[in-house]
Amino acid sequence: LELPSHTEPCVALSRLHEQAQGVRAQQLKLGRHDAFCKRFAKHMAQDTDFRARMDAELRELVRGSVRDALDGATHGWEDFVYQAEPSLRVHMPHTRPSIGLHRDFDYYHQPTEINIWVPLVPHTGGTNSLYCESSAGRGDYRPFDTRFGELVRFYGNQHAHFTVIN
Repeated sequence: LELPSHTEPCVALSRLHEQAQGVRAQQLKLGRHDAFCKRFAKHMAQDTDFRARMDAELRELVRGSVRDALDGATHGWEDFVYQAEPSLRVHMPHTRPSIGLHRDFDYYHQPTEINIWVPLVPHTGGTNSLYCESSAGRGDYRPFDTRFGELVRFYGNQHAHFTVIN
C-alpha cells in the first residue's frame, strides 16, 4: 500500500477506503481480515527491522503513557509487559464491525491489563470510533471522541466495548 506522500499521515490513513484494497474490503464487507491487517501481521512476523521499530515505539508509548500516568515510580512499577503484536483494526466505511460487544476478560486476558486505543485518523466519534461503557456493567456505551495524536486508556478487561458499522 502506498499512501500519497504529499498528504499528512493521519489524513492519508483516513482515506484508505479510497485505495484499491480499501474498495475491495468494502465490497466484501470484510471486518478484521482485510489486506491492511494481513500486511501488518506479515511484517510483524517476517520483517525484523519493522518489528524492532514497532517494539521501540511500543516501549516508549508504554513508558510515557502508562507508567507515568499511573505514577509507576512511586508504586515501584518500573517495567510493564505489553502485547507483543498490537491488535490492528482497520474500520472501513460500510464494513461489519471487527468484533462484537465484549470484555477482554471474555477472551481470557489478564485482569491487570490496561487497554490503549490509538486511532490513526484526524478525528473519531460516532461510527468511526470505539464504544465503551464508563464502568463495569453500567451499559452506558459512548464512542470515544479523539483527535489525531490522542490515545484512550481504558479497562477493557472489565468494561464492555465494541464497534458499529462505520
